[in-house]
Amino acid sequence: MRVGLFFVSVVLLTGCTATFPVIHYKDDKSIIIEYDSYGMTPILTEKARALADIHCKSLGKQVVYVDVYLPNPWISAKERHNFKCI
Repeated sequence: MRVGLFFVSVVLLTGCTATFPVIHYKDDKSIIIEYDSYGMTPILTEKARALADIHCKSLGKQVVYVDVYLPNPWISAKERHNFKCI
């Protein structure tokens, strides 16, 4: 009984984490970071911000958060966070 309850708890808790962020688009002026999140509102993770910061610093620029785009909020938890390099 305890093993079954433990397994169900682990499965439910691991389902409540964001996937690793990936670069959806980048150029010398901006970067878009995409990942699947959780919850009803967009969540900007530290990993996504760090990935954008690394990109902009490699260009000798500072990162500035612009906005978030939800491609299909009713079906997917996918988020695209837009950053500018200035």
